[in-house]
Amino acid sequence: MVKRKRKLFTGVVPIGGPSVKSRRVARKITSKFHELNNKLGDIDSTQTDHVVRVEKIEKEIEALGGRNRYQEASVVTTAHHRTSKWVVSTLMKLGVYPKGSKAKKLNTLEIGAINIQMQQYPGLKVRSIDINSQVGYIISVRKSVSGGCIT
Repeated sequence: MVKRKRKLFTGVVPIGGPSVKSRRVARKITSKFHELNNKLGDIDSTQTDHVVRVEKIEKEIEALGGRNRYQEASVVTTAHHRTSKWVVSTLMKLGVYPKGSKAKKLNTLEIGAINIQMQQYPGLKVRSIDINSQVGYIISVRKSVSGGCIT
């Protein structure tokens, strides 16, 4: 009989639960997060109970693991479903993707970027942004609206 070596528990548990590894779990997290965010957007601030409703939804988001857990789950789902491939194929079908090495690159803004897959295509000059980026090549943008522009 072979004895298994026990892992040493250091007492450190990741905030928001363990990292997401299952595609099924990742899909559930991202779907629920989007659903809750849509509910937040639908709340009418003129209603008397809007503060209570917002707090309730924000608690649900935190129970889900918050934005960081959502982003971990998004990384898992986008690793298997490459939206960048779909975007480039659509640009090619529309006839706007640059052909040839000397063609001018198409300026592209990727909003809500999870990874840098779009940046690998030679015909695109990509600027990737996200509210709370976890990747160095993605510009982290804090959500504050000033004069109609998000900065």
